[in-house]
Amino acid sequence: MFEYTQRKVAIVFGYGRVARLHHANSAPRGSRWFLWTGLLALLAQAMLGCTDEPAPSSPGHFSSAASASAAPSAVRLPDESFEEARQRSEEGRQRKEFFAATSVINSARPLADLDTTQVTTWTGSEVVRGFRAARDERRFHWSSQPSFARRPSFLYPDDGCFVRAKLMDETLAAGGYLAPTNVWLFGDLEVATPNHPDGKVRWWFHVAPIVKANGQIWVIDPSIHPAAPLALTDWIAAQADPEWVDVAICDMNVYAPDDPCHGATSPWRPDQRDQDSFFTKEWDRQDELRHDPSQVLGDAPPWL
Repeated sequence: MFEYTQRKVAIVFGYGRVARLHHANSAPRGSRWFLWTGLLALLAQAMLGCTDEPAPSSPGHFSSAASASAAPSAVRLPDESFEEARQRSEEGRQRKEFFAATSVINSARPLADLDTTQVTTWTGSEVVRGFRAARDERRFHWSSQPSFARRPSFLYPDDGCFVRAKLMDETLAAGGYLAPTNVWLFGDLEVATPNHPDGKVRWWFHVAPIVKANGQIWVIDPSIHPAAPLALTDWIAAQADPEWVDVAICDMNVYAPDDPCHGATSPWRPDQRDQDSFFTKEWDRQDELRHDPSQVLGDAPPWL
């Protein structure tokens, strides 16, 4: 019980750090008071042990019900704050807790405090070739049209970054590249894009592969910048004020914000259903934008 209570307290303070960062920038004073009231209530519950949640059998363990929970969603609704989107996503996935200290979200830090020593190192030419391979190769199955091979869903930026990251990692592994690490960004994110009717999309988190070359950190993310890799600082600036975000660098086999950042395989892994869902949404979106999906998702993507 004492160990479990410690973990609960760590979770509360982990959330408090991220929540304070973004609510200080975006939430009215009344919302911040409500947030802190809720956090203090959770803290009191943890210290008193007044909870009907069973203690996990071991650190990092999920029950089968948790492992089977719905996929995460990066979507942040209009006028929704980071913290509100995070809470909505957590409730939708029926997860009762995030990993204390070791989860992706609780490993995130301000950019100035980010440790990049663990980032995978490539050569400069590998960055160029690897980016093009991850962006251009059509090697993924789509159940709706099995004969039409697909790329990751770069032209549906609304959601699914975690699936795109997985598929890019698979492409790079198949090409013999050293496995990249993944970079995670948390905050009130908003990105300009021609692939949404509103010209922009909003996220509460975003993830993409990251590598190091020639003393620079590069992000492979064609959903934001299909022309070339972006320097880490430029990738962050395209989404939010760098002063008001948190960043984490985690293993490539991590797919959800509540996964352990290092040393474990995600208890939730994107499967064919997740892949099919975003492939279908991407096709429908390009049709909505009056593009020919068979062309832009086929041999004539907009970046060629």
